[in-house]
Amino acid sequence: MPYRKVAYRLYPNAIQAERRDEIRGLHQRPYNTAREERIRGNRETSQGLLSPTNARR
Repeated sequence: MPYRKVAYRLYPNAIQAERRDEIRGLHQRPYNTAREERIRGNRETSQGLLSPTNARR
């Protein structure tokens, strides 16, 4: 049985678009903060992705 791809487009009104942007911001800020902390921690401890201690053998 072949599967079909289905795509839905949303056309929010001004109030819905504003609310969507608020919700996106609620998720975006903690994600970016956690990402910055991880990058900073990796730099400070030399445990970055290219660090020899993290390389596969």
